[in-house]
Amino acid sequence: MLLTGLTHHFISRCKQRGFSEFDVDLIINFGEEQHHEGREIYSITKASLKKLKHYLGKSNIANECFNRLRGSYVVVDDGLLITVARKTKHAKRDR
Repeated sequence: MLLTGLTHHFISRCKQRGFSEFDVDLIINFGEEQHHEGREIYSITKASLKKLKHYLGKSNIANECFNRLRGSYVVVDDGLLITVARKTKHAKRDR
């Protein structure tokens, strides 16, 4: 996927929610991709955490990263990063 830019909303949400550029890169590169209303959503799931653990190895920094990213997601629309957040409820069950 080719990212073309960031929205002001995305930058604000990163600052408010404590996500770094590195965190966002990990979510996009290791997260599971879903499509919803024409947008791509990259989510950190149990399966993607396993891939991430293999990539980062076993260290204190890696453990901190796993805890911080668990349940996180990034929304991308036509190459623009729209928002980043952590899931607060079960997406399919609580619609």
